[in-house]
Amino acid sequence: DFDIFFWNYRGYGLSEGRVNYSNMKEDVENILNHLKKLNKWNKIGVHGISIGGIPTCFLGGKNTKKILLIKIKFLIFRTNKVDFLIADRTFSSLENLIINFPFGKIVQFFYKLLFFGNSENSENFKKANIPKVILCDPKDNMVVEFSSLKSSISNKHISQ
Repeated sequence: DFDIFFWNYRGYGLSEGRVNYSNMKEDVENILNHLKKLNKWNKIGVHGISIGGIPTCFLGGKNTKKILLIKIKFLIFRTNKVDFLIADRTFSSLENLIINFPFGKIVQFFYKLLFFGNSENSENFKKANIPKVILCDPKDNMVVEFSSLKSSISNKHISQ
């Protein structure tokens, strides 16, 4: 058995407020904290499609290993945020995606004025120390190949 929880970001659907990265990240952390307080589930995973990859990868990136040295023994523990993530047809960064559209440089300029914060999904995905999956569609017309999370992770891995 499993339960599914859906939500709209501020400014999407019937939700009020302004869309920006800070609000997205704050909202998803508040939702996760609320779900954890209910103490109903042993594991919580996140699945983000397209722009939903921003909060999904953000939460995953908070799952990094910490190591403490205690009397010559290593104790390894995880920050207990989410247990797995699925990044579904998302992009490496919204800035890389925008540049592909008509008048991309102009749109990118206004985007930077309106959206404050970082949408670097590939960095957050890479540092997530939990089970994770990237889903993609080779026929995706919105997230083109070079701006996809899949391509960014592959390129960064190869260049290292």
